[in-house]
Amino acid sequence: MLLSADLITADGIGVIIGSRILKGTLKERVTGADLTRDLIKCCNENGYRVFLFGAAPESNEKALEKLKEQNPYAHFKGQHGFVNGEEIEEVKAQIKQFNPHLLLVGLGSPKQEEFIYDNLQTLNVPLSIGIGGMIDIISGTVKRAPKIMRDTGTEWLYRLMSQPKRIKRQLVLPKFLLSVMAERIKGITN
Repeated sequence: MLLSADLITADGIGVIIGSRILKGTLKERVTGADLTRDLIKCCNENGYRVFLFGAAPESNEKALEKLKEQNPYAHFKGQHGFVNGEEIEEVKAQIKQFNPHLLLVGLGSPKQEEFIYDNLQTLNVPLSIGIGGMIDIISGTVKRAPKIMRDTGTEWLYRLMSQPKRIKRQLVLPKFLLSVMAERIKGITN
């Protein structure tokens, strides 16, 4: 599924570290937060339509309010992500009717990637991106890590401290790095 994407960014610091261990060519992180901000700015400059799908109802509404206030030339519409199987068809109809240039899906991984993959052809949106928890950050429900932590690659630690329930997700990183180191050792010995 991910290999069918047109663009995959190195959002997590683990991917960057893994690339360095394997002598890869990734130079820097491109966070979903920064990419989302830049895309919304571009949409505002060009008067594009943006559909925001995901997060809790209040968070989605607040994010839409802030985006409209900060980007007066873009057009925004949204739908919270707390929908069941039947309601998802209504969401897809809303997206098709709005005909956005950019679809931002914040359902968390892997749900957002699955939604985009499963509906890419039928929704006919030029650009669809999974943005994880960005809707909560845009709305102000969740604060983004301080710049120093973002710059040093420790944003994950800030998010873990402010949202301890993320511990299960964070435990994937050591396993990932161990498998990367095993690949590196295997490459050296072959």
